[in-house]
Amino acid sequence: MSHSEQFLVANWKELCGLTITFCALIALIWQTSETRRAVNIARSTLVSTFRPKLILRNITLRQGTNIPTHGVPDAHQWKVDYVIANIGGTGAHVTMKSFAVKMFDGKELPFPLPYAKPVEENAFVLKPGEEREFSVGLEEDLIALFRHLGVRGGYLDHQRTAFVYFFGFVQYIDGIQIVRKMAVMRHYDTQTARFLVVSDPDSEYAD
Repeated sequence: MSHSEQFLVANWKELCGLTITFCALIALIWQTSETRRAVNIARSTLVSTFRPKLILRNITLRQGTNIPTHGVPDAHQWKVDYVIANIGGTGAHVTMKSFAVKMFDGKELPFPLPYAKPVEENAFVLKPGEEREFSVGLEEDLIALFRHLGVRGGYLDHQRTAFVYFFGFVQYIDGIQIVRKMAVMRHYDTQTARFLVVSDPDSEYAD
């Protein structure tokens, strides 16, 4: 075999080797892409099937200092405590929440509701089955009425305390970046001293 023929054979073998390597690399990239795609589909299916679901529970009026001292902060604050719980199957990343306690002038509720300024949350994640307790303060005029009239009893039905509401919303993101929202509207029942659900799809709902 001549020198030129040997050169051609060597180049051909090298070219075949590079072609095989290139094809193997393309196959590996395709397989990796398909594996990633399958994982993403499986993840999306899992989150869709076992999506996070936030609810509110244990909404309770916490009585504060009943006889205040002028010029001295109350030793115990008047608040409404509440719990946000994730009863879904995957984690919920809470990005925003807004809750307030208001006393209105009558049974006709304002629309839209005067929501409190939303509070943006940082790294607030509720895992499946996890819950966290929060609270929101009462306004001074409502505190004064509760101190004067008490927090429970039928006689309160004819006072402005019969029109006390706890309301608000939570915005959160699931594992596939879908933004979801849950809102509540609860009326303070003076007979039982409990917050009861108000049947209003504009203010009590879950996405």
